[in-house]
Amino acid sequence: MSTRPDSLMKIRDVLIEDGGATFLHYTMGGMNFSTNHQVVFVPQTRILWMKTAERPWQEVNLSSLFR
Repeated sequence: MSTRPDSLMKIRDVLIEDGGATFLHYTMGGMNFSTNHQVVFVPQTRILWMKTAERPWQEVNLSSLFR
């Protein structure tokens, strides 16, 4: 079974207000929170996808590190 990274990224993009786990400028207990980093890794391709609250998903190809 192959896992599609875009499907996993869509899951990670769901905000807490919509039942997800991602905080975006969320206030809890009088303090502001945001999810700093999100990561999706696909072992078969050795590609890591990273996202911050300020930047969209970025591809990092790690295959050259695992020869």
